[in-house]
Amino acid sequence: MSNALITQILNAEKEADEIRLNAQHEANALIASAEEAFSEDSRRFEKELSEIAAHCVEESKLGIEDELKALEVRKSAEHTALNERAEERVETVARLILREIMSNGSR
Repeated sequence: MSNALITQILNAEKEADEIRLNAQHEANALIASAEEAFSEDSRRFEKELSEIAAHCVEESKLGIEDELKALEVRKSAEHTALNERAEERVETVARLILREIMSNGSR
């Protein structure tokens, strides 16, 4: 009877070892699966983040280009206005010089 009991205990221990080994294999498989899913999510997140950053850079670039164009238009208008004022003054200055020469011409 004690041999039968010892055999049952040994069989139970062997079965417990197999159950524990199967549980470890299943746990390792779950961990590997979770790590792979995490890696995929990380790669997808990095790609999305990169795309968002590229989009932000492009939007900023377009905004800066628009600002530069507006500045160029404004500066061109200012330049044109300065040229027009200078041309208006040329006639006035020419008349003043001519008047001065004419009034001092007899000296």
